[in-house]
Amino acid sequence: MSKRRRALSESEFLEKPQRRLKQFETDGFEDPISPSSNGGELVLSRASASQRNEMTPTSSASHEIQSPGALNRSHRPIAISNPSHFIIKDSTFISIGSDSDGKTLPFVDSPEGKKIRKALVKNLDFGPLPDKCLPGTRVTILNEVDARIHESGDHNIIWIRGFPGVGKSALASTIISRLHERGQLLSYFVFDRGRPTVTTTRALWGRVAWDFARLFPLTRQSLLRRIDDEPVGINIAGIAPLFSALIEEPLSHLPDDMFGPNRPRLVVVIDGVDECGGLDGSRSKDRKELLMTLELWQSKIPNNIKLVVTSREDDDFKRRLLPISSIIDFSIATDEAVRDIHALLIVRLEEIAEPYSELLPTDWVDQTAKYLSQRAGGVFVWATTVANFIECGEPQSQLDDIRSGSGFGLGGEGGSLFSLYARLLRTSFKDMRENQREAFKSVVRAMIFAERPLDDAEYTSSSPVVSTTMLQYIRIGLRSVIAQGPILRFSHQSFCRFPPLARLSR
Repeated sequence: MSKRRRALSESEFLEKPQRRLKQFETDGFEDPISPSSNGGELVLSRASASQRNEMTPTSSASHEIQSPGALNRSHRPIAISNPSHFIIKDSTFISIGSDSDGKTLPFVDSPEGKKIRKALVKNLDFGPLPDKCLPGTRVTILNEVDARIHESGDHNIIWIRGFPGVGKSALASTIISRLHERGQLLSYFVFDRGRPTVTTTRALWGRVAWDFARLFPLTRQSLLRRIDDEPVGINIAGIAPLFSALIEEPLSHLPDDMFGPNRPRLVVVIDGVDECGGLDGSRSKDRKELLMTLELWQSKIPNNIKLVVTSREDDDFKRRLLPISSIIDFSIATDEAVRDIHALLIVRLEEIAEPYSELLPTDWVDQTAKYLSQRAGGVFVWATTVANFIECGEPQSQLDDIRSGSGFGLGGEGGSLFSLYARLLRTSFKDMRENQREAFKSVVRAMIFAERPLDDAEYTSSSPVVSTTMLQYIRIGLRSVIAQGPILRFSHQSFCRFPPLARLSR
């Protein structure tokens, strides 16, 4: 039987060194960007092969040696045997760290690394990446993304837009993984309305700046100077000055040879930009600031550093992103979308059918996947929600409940998806008594509007009708639409916008 893939964790991308970026071979930069053991950083070296031979250290210890920027090209790095915690400003060396055993101290564990991390990302609640697309699916759009990344057009922003539930987050996770394997990924960020600390524009650019600092030693000094000027860290008034201090200024210290139409493409990926600003949506200050900084990215950042963003096609995004982006539409009305959903359902239904393998018809998985993939209307979240619902009970009777419903297969958030949600709620919470209804309203209201995810004790203390057993009753009823794990969170934000649920939670 096929196994479900786990979500990729934050640590896999935050701490794991990137693979070797393509070499720049001009102006004597024979090996200017290469991964080191220092927390995945990319060390910039100006030495030619012969000069590096002349600078061989007397010790076998590895050293972090780098130039301070592209301004003074006459300076050459030198080697120091067993250096320990030097910070020499306005000179050839930026920093050289070593522990007592002569081993290079990883940047993320160094005093400078800890200071930058504390200022930029310490209090951000990053969650795991969503599951990637299944192998062999989404081939057309992934190839299109690759082509846009490598084209030499006027835009350095690639906007992937589509209906809610079509699989944009799974696609973004796949893009992140592919870029990481190729050594092209600079940073990624996922806006998540369920995690308030990562719904702000400042959180986004703080994360990107931190990843730049991990990878490029030459970006660190401008950040450290800024942090030293601010007693509480980077607390700059105004989003444009913040973008300049965190992104534009640090990148200006990298060699000019890194940039230009013929340079390797490096990529930052931002998923779910429509969730920036939380529940306030397009009215939020953060979302307006985000759009402003995307315009700054287009005008200030070199074209070979690409920004891939995913979102719904909201009006404010259309007004601001259309003029500055290369657009990729995530279409649901394709035969490929039906085939990809069919492949997903085969995997899920095989898992569900395994305990009943001797009881269900031998073609149950194939016939059910074929039927449901045609009814899904190209909406992946519809298919995953149906699979979750079937998994919550005896498979055939759960499938019969879905078959008896109407309005499926229309596609889009206002069609089959909302009809499915209505059917699931009627099935899971039929004939509720008044105290059950009040408890349901209290829990769902908290899930939608709480500033952060709540634990069970906070739910039970929020209302006298929400006991531990009542909370478990609600959790069981919502199994097909909540994320796995101990914290109650909806697995897709479209459920929060389901009109009957919104009315019920008032």
